[in-house]
Amino acid sequence: MPYWLESTWISIAYIILATEEEGLATLTYTPGQMKFLIPLLDLPEVYEPVVILPIGYPDESPTKINNDDKKTQIFFNKFGAEENPCHS
Repeated sequence: MPYWLESTWISIAYIILATEEEGLATLTYTPGQMKFLIPLLDLPEVYEPVVILPIGYPDESPTKINNDDKKTQIFFNKFGAEENPCHS
């Protein structure tokens, strides 16, 4: 399978979305050397771990962004552009 790594990261994205949908929190942790997981998890040597996903209950609720805040955080085509020229 030539695109195994891309497929893996797409799957990880879906896991993160599903985790958040359930009210849990996670993040991707990718230490430089992942080989330490092979003996720790008793994995076959042919496996190559790529990420650690700690999953748990968040310490606080995520901040909701209202529409006024979006104007200061989302830009179109260049930094600081408040309006989408396609919708002007």
